[in-house]
Parts: sequence; structure tokens; C-alpha cells
Amino acid sequence: MYSTILKRIPIIALSLMIVTSAQAQQTKRLTLQEAVDMGMTTSHQLVISQAKADAAVAKYKQQFGASIPQISLNSQYQHLSTNIQEIQFQTGADPVTHAPTYGTIGVSIHDQFLNSLSIS
Repeated sequence: MYSTILKRIPIIALSLMIVTSAQAQQTKRLTLQEAVDMGMTTSHQLVISQAKADAAVAKYKQQFGASIPQISLNSQYQHLSTNIQEIQFQTGADPVTHAPTYGTIGVSIHDQFLNSLSIS
């Protein structure tokens, strides 16, 4: 009885190998880009690394934008009313005639211009 079982073991093993190989999954060929995309979507560590790289690129772009020189040109015009009264005040006395001398404020301060250029 044992001899018949021992003779059938290779046949049983061969038939099991054929059945399991028939049920095995078929291989799928991937391109390099497909493999990278599949790895990027399934690996949390790669997703975290990609997020860190994106943050570094954004920080670089922000710093690069801040290093560009900025130029600012401002101009201002102001016209004061022509009805400003002239103010006179005594400044002292003439040393020769001893007559008082007067100073004047507000005679010709009607138009004022202010221009500035800033580069940083």
C-alpha cells in the first residue's frame, strides 16, 4: 500500500504545480513613469518628501521675489492760496540811522513741489 502511494507522490506534486501555476497572477509590465506614479500615490513617505520639496521651492521663489529691487517715484504739487497776508515783524534797528528794520513772511510761497525717488 505504501509503495503505490509513494509512486503517486510525484504525479500528485506535478498536478498540484500545474494547478497552482494556472491560477497564478499574470505579470504586468509597467513603464518607468507608471512605476513612479504608482509609488508616489501609495508611499506616504514619498508624499511627505514631495510636500517638503514643494515647500522649499515656494520658499525659494518667495525669497527670490523679495530680492528684486523695488523702485518708487513720488511727485507732489501743492498750490497755496494767493490771498495769504504778508506778515511783517521787527528784526532790529539799522546801526546807522537807528530806524527799525522789518522782516517779511509769506510773500511768494504759493507753489510748492515735492519730488522723491526711492530705490531699495
